[in-house]
Amino acid sequence: MNTGLSSAGSSAHLRWWLSTIHRNVTLAVYDSIPERQLSEALRSVFGVHPPLRLQFSKLAFFEAPELVFWAAPEQSEHLLRAHSAIHELIHPSLCRSHYQPGVWVPHCTLATQVTAGNKEEAIALAAGAIEPFEVLFDKAECVEFYPIRIIDECAQSMAA
Repeated sequence: MNTGLSSAGSSAHLRWWLSTIHRNVTLAVYDSIPERQLSEALRSVFGVHPPLRLQFSKLAFFEAPELVFWAAPEQSEHLLRAHSAIHELIHPSLCRSHYQPGVWVPHCTLATQVTAGNKEEAIALAAGAIEPFEVLFDKAECVEFYPIRIIDECAQSMAA
């Protein structure tokens, strides 16, 4: 991470940063699946739902094998229903194991491949408290990566 992690502990900074980056909460990752099937599931699950508001109340990390630093949303029935609905439409066995029902950990990635020099700082930030903040997710996407290519997207209506 170029700017270091210490400024990430500020909730105001996190709100700003999450509003300026391509924020996301990944519900499923597939290694091989027809794009049409993804698009149909996307539109079925997100085409009739209002934007998703998530409250984030802590920072955390995964270590597998590089450290991934993330913001943890508070429990959201809307998010859990969306995750479940995706896996009802596309069999969970087709999804990478970390995203399957019963294993998936909802999160918004803030940094990947945290360097050894920043690792202790990231772990310390995750151990500390932050002021909760809200993020509005107003679009759902199917993407292919790397490089990132948007396969399909579904803007969520404020009126829904």
